[in-house]
Amino acid sequence: MRTIKFRGKSINSGKWVYAILYGFGMDWFDESVDEDTIGQFTGLHDANGKEIYEGDIFQVKAYEPKFEVFFKNGVFEYRQIGIPNRPYPLRRIYFDSYVLGNIHDNPELLKRDTK
Repeated sequence: MRTIKFRGKSINSGKWVYAILYGFGMDWFDESVDEDTIGQFTGLHDANGKEIYEGDIFQVKAYEPKFEVFFKNGVFEYRQIGIPNRPYPLRRIYFDSYVLGNIHDNPELLKRDTK
């Protein structure tokens, strides 16, 4: 059975905490989390081996734009920052992709590059 993992920011400490879905519940290890920050693990890793979660922002090394990962209608997708109406299914990740941050800790990354 596939392990379904989530992360969310602790209301008390502001740190990321992780949980695993089991049966009909999740165990946040007695942490209260900000529901707006909860994101699911995509099952993919970046070039450094970092887990990629819903809400992460990544960049392909040889490509200038940044991309946001999101979950919609049961599918993980990504879209280029600043172009919201053109999502692509996130089936795999390019070997030279790197997570730069996420929409909660790094909102400045949501600004579209104008170069």
